[in-house]
This record gives sequence, structure tokens and C-alpha cells, in this order.
Amino acid sequence: EELLHKIIIDKMKGFFDLLKIKDINNVQKHEVVGFIDSNLELLNQDLDFFKLYFSLTLQPSVFSLLEKEIMEIFGVLIEAIHNYYLRKGCKNPYVKTRFLLAVFDGIGIHYIIDPNNFPLDETRKMIIDLL
Repeated sequence: EELLHKIIIDKMKGFFDLLKIKDINNVQKHEVVGFIDSNLELLNQDLDFFKLYFSLTLQPSVFSLLEKEIMEIFGVLIEAIHNYYLRKGCKNPYVKTRFLLAVFDGIGIHYIIDPNNFPLDETRKMIIDLL
């Protein structure tokens, strides 16, 4: 459990250190874009870690051990993006937030499966269009 915590939680906290938002209630588009870009860069640089991360966190027994901490970390990201869409006046900002994050996770999974053929730059542009 301690090893899983070190591998997953510590690294996740590092991902979210990339979320450089000055005011969680007034999130700017460039802040969300910066977070997306930083995470895509990490994905590209540390492919082996992301393979391990997805394979571990998708196991129910592992997830249940770390669920509380994982959800606390993701809660900050969810709140930030939700506030961004809320401020923009989007209909169903929570749904749009979860959709964006699901798409982002899907991109990560597809990229780690086939990094040589996955159109990461074009996909980045499409994700930015969702903002």
C-alpha cells in the first residue's frame, strides 16, 4: 500500500502542481490550456509511468485503497474547470467538465497504446476547442 501510494498519489500531486490557477473562482482559459499542455508534455516525456499509472489505477482493488486521496486530488481539478465553464455561462458546466476530463483521459490511454501513430498535436487543438 505504501508503494502504491508513493507511485500513484505522489505523482498525481505533481500533475496537479501544473494547475497554476491564481483564483479558483475566476479560472482563465489560458490557465486551463497551460494545464492541458503541461500534462500532454508529461505524457509524452514519461510514457512508461503513464502505462503503469493507468494499469494500476484501473484495478478495482488498487483504486479502492487510494480512492479517497485520488478523488481529493481530482476534486481540485474538477472544481477549477467547473468554475471556468460556470463563469463562461455554459449550460450544464459540471457535465461539460466531466466530459472534458473523460476525453483527456481517453487521449492519454490511446496515446500510451500507440504513441507513434496517435495525432497528439491535432488532438490537443480539438481539446482546446472544447474550452
